Amino acid sequence: MIDQFQDIILKRTGLYIREQDSRLLRDSLNDRMKALNIDSTNQYYQLLLDTGTLSKLEWKNLSRLLTTGESFFFRDKGQFTLLKNLILPELITRHEYDKTIKIWSAGCSTGEEPYSVAIILNELLPYIDSWNVTIIGTDINEDAINAAKSGYYNQWSFRSVRPEIIDSYFTQTKGRYKINNKIQKMVTFQSNNLIGDNFPDLTSGLCFIDLIICRNVFIYFGQDAIGTVIKKFSNTLNDRGYLITGHAELHTQKLGCLRARVLPESIIYQKNAEIIDDRTTSPIIPILLPILRTQTPAPAVKKEKSFIKSLIKPIKQPSASNSTENLLKSAINYIEQGSYLAAVDVIQRILHKDSRNFSATFILAQAYVNIGYLDKASIYCKKAIEIDNLAIEPYYLLAHIAEELGENVEVKDLLKKIIYLDSSFVPAYLELGALYEREDDTIRALKMRQVSIELLSELPPETIIAPYNEWTAGQLLAHTKKTIEALI
Repeated sequence: MIDQFQDIILKRTGLYIREQDSRLLRDSLNDRMKALNIDSTNQYYQLLLDTGTLSKLEWKNLSRLLTTGESFFFRDKGQFTLLKNLILPELITRHEYDKTIKIWSAGCSTGEEPYSVAIILNELLPYIDSWNVTIIGTDINEDAINAAKSGYYNQWSFRSVRPEIIDSYFTQTKGRYKINNKIQKMVTFQSNNLIGDNFPDLTSGLCFIDLIICRNVFIYFGQDAIGTVIKKFSNTLNDRGYLITGHAELHTQKLGCLRARVLPESIIYQKNAEIIDDRTTSPIIPILLPILRTQTPAPAVKKEKSFIKSLIKPIKQPSASNSTENLLKSAINYIEQGSYLAAVDVIQRILHKDSRNFSATFILAQAYVNIGYLDKASIYCKKAIEIDNLAIEPYYLLAHIAEELGENVEVKDLLKKIIYLDSSFVPAYLELGALYEREDDTIRALKMRQVSIELLSELPPETIIAPYNEWTAGQLLAHTKKTIEALI
C-alpha cells in the first residue's frame, strides 16, 4: 500500500519519496489518519484520490508534513554573487525603459530567499521607488508561507549574513528579527503546487517573469516531474529571462528553449538566448573536447602545456589510425549534439580493439556523466588516469561528479591535484574559490580568486577560457574582480 501512496504523491505534487524518507512518509500518513479519525489506510487513500474540497484541503495538510525545507538569508553565496554582479544588473539595464522587473522564488520555504533578492535590488537601484518591482514567493507548504508573510526570523536564519545587512534591514524584537517594512512590501507570498497548478497564469501573477529561482527543490522530484515543471517555467519566462536552480539539478533534463550558461559559481539557464549548438540537454559540466592521443602514455614529466589552450585547439597525433581518428571525431560530434548514447556506441567499438586509448576512454566518461550514469563515468575517468596519470581532464570531470554527489572534501582534493599538475589551469582556482566561499572560508576564497586574476591578466583578453566557452579572459577577469569586491 505504501507504494500506492508514493505514486499518488509523485503524481499530484512531484515529490519523490526516497528510500531514506519512507519512515517520514509512514509517520506523516499515520498523523493525518489520526487527525481525521480514519482507521483504514484504504479509506485515507480514497480521500486523496478524490478531487473535492475535502481532498484539496487534505493535500495541503499532508504537504505540510512532507516538506520540511530549511532556508536562510543569502544561502549559497556564489549564486547570490551572480545575482548581484551579473543577472540583476543585466535585468536592470534591459528594463531601463519600462522600469519593470518581475521575479519568482519558487519553493521559497519561509521567505529568506525572496527577501534576500529584495535587499540586493534595493541596494542596486538608488531610485527603486520609481520602479515597478514584483517579487513573488511560492511554496506548497502553507505553514511556511504564513511564516514568510510574518517577516519574523530567528538568529539561525542569519548564519551567513554580514552584520551591516542585519543592522540595515532588520529590527530585533524579543530575541527575534523583524524584516524592514520596505523590503517586506516588495515581496508577496502565495501557496503553489508546481505540478498541480497551471502557469503561466495571469490571475496569480505567475507570468511574464524575468527571473525564476528554484533552488534545492528538484532534488525531491522525480525525473518526469522535473521535466514538466521545466516546461512550465520556460513558458512563464520572458525572452532572455533567467532560471536558477540548485547546482547540477538539471544535468540530464531536456531544456527546450533554455540554454545553459556555465560560470565558476554555478550553471544558470536563459530562455531563447543565442543558441551556439544543437544540444537539448544540460550537461553536468560543459563539453570537454579531449586531446586526440595515441595509446602511448605521455612521458612522466610535469606538463607545461595549458589545458585551456589544449581545449581550444585539440591536438591531432599523426600516428593515430584514420579509422580510430574518424570514430573519435564522430563520437565528439555526438557529444556536442547531446546524442550521448550514440557516442557510447561509437566509443565502445574503439575500446573493443584498443582498450588503452586515452581519448576514447575519456569521451566515454563524458557520455556516461551526461546521461546520469555517474558510477560508470567515474570508472572510465579512473581508467583514463591509469593510461595517463598526468592528464588533468579526467581529474576535472571527477571533481564535478564528486560535487554532484555532495562530496566536497573530494572535490577540493581533486581540484588541488589539478593545480599540482597544471598550475595555470584557471578553472580549478575559480571553482575552489567558489567552494570555499560556500563554506564561508573567505580567506581561502580570496586567495584562489587572486591567483585566478594573476593568471587571467597574463592571457590576451580575447582568449576563450574553456570550459566556460562563452567567456573570454577579459570578461572572466572583470567578473572575478567583482566577486572579490563582494567578498572584502
